[in-house]
This record gives sequence, C-alpha cells and structure tokens, in this order.
Amino acid sequence: LLPPEKIPAGYSSIMQNYTTEQGLALDVISCSYADKKGNLWFGTYVGGVCKYDGRTFTSYTKSQGLISNEIYSIMEDSKGNMWFGTSDGISKFDGSAFFTFLGNFKDVYCILEDKRGNLWIGTDKGLYKYDKNSVHMFTKVLGFSEDHMWAIAEDINGYLWIGTVKGLYKFDGKKFTGIPFKKEWPQSNIRNICIDKIGSIWCGTTCGYAKYDGVSFTYFPFKKISSVRTAMYNDHFGNIWF
Repeated sequence: LLPPEKIPAGYSSIMQNYTTEQGLALDVISCSYADKKGNLWFGTYVGGVCKYDGRTFTSYTKSQGLISNEIYSIMEDSKGNMWFGTSDGISKFDGSAFFTFLGNFKDVYCILEDKRGNLWIGTDKGLYKYDKNSVHMFTKVLGFSEDHMWAIAEDINGYLWIGTVKGLYKFDGKKFTGIPFKKEWPQSNIRNICIDKIGSIWCGTTCGYAKYDGVSFTYFPFKKISSVRTAMYNDHFGNIWF
C-alpha cells in the first residue's frame, strides 16, 4: 500500500464514492476489512460480501458458499484465510472456496485470532474460544454481566479486551475483569474497540467514544445519542480513524 497523501490545509480534494452502480452488492455496508494483500472487503446486511482489489468488485453470496448473506464481521487469520461472521454462523474463505465453520453459532458479531492462534468468537449468546481441538464457551457464569458481545481486541501483552452490551471486560487468560464507566456516561453499550500505539483502549459506543489508559476513562461524547453502530480503524501508522 502507498503512504497517505499529505494535503495542505485549506485544499479541497475529491473523494470517490462507490455504490451499486460501480459494483457494490448493496449500498448499505455492515462492516469492512483491509486484508494483507491490500484488498478491501465489505460486508452487507442482505447482499453477502464484496471484495475490491482497486479495480473491480467481486461479490460473494450463498450461491458461492457463504452460510448467510447477512454479514456482521470480517477477519483475516495468520494464514491468509478470510473469516465471515454472519447471522447464521461462520464461513471461512481460503481464496478458492467457502467452508462452513462447525459450531452452534448464530449472530456472530466479532471474530479474533489471538497471538497463540486461538480463535475467539463473539455472539449475542456468549463468547467462544476455538483452540484447534475444541470449542470452549464463556458466559455470565464465568464473570460476564452480559452475554451479548460486540467487539474483541488483543493488546501487546496478550490480554483480550471485550466490548459488550453492558460494558468493557479484560481477560488475562484466567479471569474476566469488568472495567466500569462513570455513572454520568449515558450508557456502556460498546460496539467497537481499537487499541492505539501507546496501548490505550478506545471504545465506540452509541453515545460517543471513551478512551481507557489503564487507570481511567476519558470521554468524547456525541452531541446526541446515535442508534447506528460506531466504526473505528487503526492504520499502519498508529492513527485511529472514527
């Protein structure tokens, strides 16, 4: 990938807009992902997933082997396989064909491969870990206040940070610890998580963004509460885009 173009302040640059007219399967995008080869993947709510290679869009749906056309999350593993979390489970794409990942999964909102190669799967019924041999389930009984997971991220120390309907959790490999928001913050429904270059945890909620530095939160509220899913992206230079 080329480095970003630096544009002097005050200069207006044209941003290209891509819709179904240019090849997108659907104009409503549910999630996106940039893979190691520079391809952009766009998940939609009813139109499957699209891959953009910089020139053309390629659409994949149930007709090509996806388990569902309703895509909630996208992830690339260390071997270059693409994983898609959907309303009906998980599909893996090896570049040639789709494979259904076995397991009683529905509504998969987030997928993460950790540094040890384990696969973490967040759903609205709990958190799952796949260690290449078996699937382990983590729910309220093991320390969660809510089973609905929205986001998972891993920091440089190997700790997992999990965003749920009821707040932020940290998993150190043995136990889950809840990180409470201030009472003044309207809600703690964390839709997205990003970790910046100094290790701070950024949480996207429906009422704004919150940054956790390991001790306390700093809040960046919206002017009004939004019902849409917030999006964040951490680029190769350590910048976070909102």
